Amino acid sequence: NLGQAACMAIEDAAGGAQALAAIPDIATAFRVYEMTRFQRTAMIVRESLKLGALGQWQNGLACSLRNFAMQFSPEQGMRKRIRALWLYDAWNTPLVMQG
Repeated sequence: NLGQAACMAIEDAAGGAQALAAIPDIATAFRVYEMTRFQRTAMIVRESLKLGALGQWQNGLACSLRNFAMQFSPEQGMRKRIRALWLYDAWNTPLVMQG
């Protein structure tokens, strides 16, 4: 629903490369990679589920209300969400060393 699959794959590759370059033990590097990626991927999943649920509404009145609300949503909030998706820098994200 967010069109982020390819982006997430590229981010995963960058995060994995960063962890492997910084941590000599492969098992530890992958645990660090997983901890580092968890918050970002969880946010993408949550946002995608929300948009997917909204897009699946079938009741005409509910769809009209949804469309009205989306049309008049504050632009600043939408820009903030878009920035969270597009401005993420997987190459320079600090590694999370402990959960």
